[in-house]
Amino acid sequence: MTAPIRAFEDPNLVPLSMLSQRLAALTGGPPPGYPRALTAAQSGTLPVVRVGGRWFVPTSELPKAAAVLGMNSPA
Repeated sequence: MTAPIRAFEDPNLVPLSMLSQRLAALTGGPPPGYPRALTAAQSGTLPVVRVGGRWFVPTSELPKAAAVLGMNSPA
């Protein structure tokens, strides 16, 4: 039996479903929306990892994710 995946508990990974809220808090801009983030993840333009069939963005990649989704990252 394998150990359960604990990616949701990893503070270094942001679930794609929560990315819009995290980027809005990071940049102060309006959130890009889940469908747009999902399309970017599927096309390979968004820096993501898959864990157990779910998409996550490493926290170190949040500024790049903001740029990919057309948001201004903080200076």
